[in-house]
Amino acid sequence: MTPQQIADKLAHQLQAGQFNAAAKLAKTAFKQYPRESHFATVAGTALANSDKGREALPYFIKALQLIPEHKEYQNNLVHAYIVVNQHDKARELGEKYAAERDNPIKVLELLLFSANLTGQRSRMIDVATRALAYIEGTARIGFLLQRATAYDETDHQAEAEADLDEARALDPENPAVIDAIANFYLSRFRPEEALALVEDALKTHGTIAAFHATHAAALTAVGRIEDARAALHKTLEIAPGHHGALIQLAEIETADALPALRSQIRKALQAAPHGLPEWCHLMMAMGNIEFRLKNYSAAGKTIAKAKEELAYLFKWSPTTADRTFDRILDVTPKGPATLRPEDAKSPRPIFILGQPRSGTTLTEMVLAAHPDVASCGELTGITQAARPFLIEDASAFDAARFEETYRASLPAHIAGHTAFADKMPANYRHLGMILHGIPGARIIHLERDPRDVALSMWRKTFKAEGMRFTNDLAHMAHEANLYRRYMAHWQAEFPDQFMTIRYDDLVSDLEATSRAMADYCGLEWCEAMLEPQKSEAAVRTASVAQVREGVHTKSLGGWRRMEDALKPFIEALDPALWPELDLD
Repeated sequence: MTPQQIADKLAHQLQAGQFNAAAKLAKTAFKQYPRESHFATVAGTALANSDKGREALPYFIKALQLIPEHKEYQNNLVHAYIVVNQHDKARELGEKYAAERDNPIKVLELLLFSANLTGQRSRMIDVATRALAYIEGTARIGFLLQRATAYDETDHQAEAEADLDEARALDPENPAVIDAIANFYLSRFRPEEALALVEDALKTHGTIAAFHATHAAALTAVGRIEDARAALHKTLEIAPGHHGALIQLAEIETADALPALRSQIRKALQAAPHGLPEWCHLMMAMGNIEFRLKNYSAAGKTIAKAKEELAYLFKWSPTTADRTFDRILDVTPKGPATLRPEDAKSPRPIFILGQPRSGTTLTEMVLAAHPDVASCGELTGITQAARPFLIEDASAFDAARFEETYRASLPAHIAGHTAFADKMPANYRHLGMILHGIPGARIIHLERDPRDVALSMWRKTFKAEGMRFTNDLAHMAHEANLYRRYMAHWQAEFPDQFMTIRYDDLVSDLEATSRAMADYCGLEWCEAMLEPQKSEAAVRTASVAQVREGVHTKSLGGWRRMEDALKPFIEALDPALWPELDLD
């Protein structure tokens, strides 16, 4: 065959999805015609589409060597490096090509894709901002949505809302825009708004699987678990193998249906590119199904594989965490704090804090069952209020400014309540600032066996940058030890100025513990606090499914079921910080 005849046949094979055949023919043709860059490109493309990214990479390199200025070949090579997880190389080349082009939009798309895969949210914002300078009209929507997600996940709520507003103004009926806004509402603890938005969209877009999956997430957040299952099954009817639906179902599917779900996820894994985030999340779902089926050894091995890839993709630095610890303790005024209840503004905050997965969601639901308490979930206001004082050369801590910044970020639905519950676990880092800066604040600190906490975190995936330590058992132990150092410092500085309860006591004797919490918070105890699972307050945390099960002691000591898998975590706990544990 002539080169043109080969090229025509290759085009037909690619169009028909015959990637293995196209790869074989293109490789043979390139050997025969080593100056024909097109054959090298087709070989790389066909191999990449056969999930053979590493084998494809040399062909893209050879094509570009033949025609170095070819923009499509440059794009192909950047994409190939992304596919094989060589993101540093992809970034280096991408930035070089972007600087050389009058309109770098295509390569910026690839750089944004890479930043998203590796969770580099600040870089996503930078790349999307640069790309938006080159485009107008509805072409802006994709970049706006990705930048909004990055803003949201880095606690820049106003900027995220501005991007979503612009995207909606450009195309009010765009399904991707509507779905992004609904998910933003969910991330910001506004599930009722998400539910209303997506249910309205389903009236005209009932065949879009993404809407049904988001509908399920909103239904779960407001406690309608059976309806959420139905929405997820509808998602799978429309789009068999829908990853988001399979991942959600792994948490809330009925026990008898788990074996069939496991088979569906196994099939989805076979088609998902190994090591990319979706593959990791599917592996986590598979591991949690094995856990729910009591196949603990299989669960540990499966989750470990997923976490290894997640740790590679989403970096976390123990050194940075240590520097933050030193900075916070240096900036926070010494204790004890001067408590000024007479200066307290209404409604007053109740901060529920501790290690993630230590029982903060259950504690919030117990308090939110009280008619005078508004449930707010995990607010980021304290982090925002503390941020100006933690930068280098910052001015001294200003209590009035701290409270003003925090209250400016509060949701509107707290109006009319006596108190509201803010259950951001990581606020334990800023406990001293809260006591100094917010008159009338109540702080409830949850303590739980760190091994049970570790098991719970190990079985979950988290979007927030601050939770990336949960992808590595050694990092989890480092953060657990650091948490203990924070709390030891606050206890020494602010004795008797906050309440500590043990998770074991909360689930073993809910009445006594809830009465003690109500008394500490200045509330009159009520019987509704004994049935938090019946509360109408919405839940939007990783504990959403568990808290709807009601109060139970089944998870106490549960770490022993996965003791082998958790061994690196347990061995890295500092016995001096955890004297109550038998770590010898």
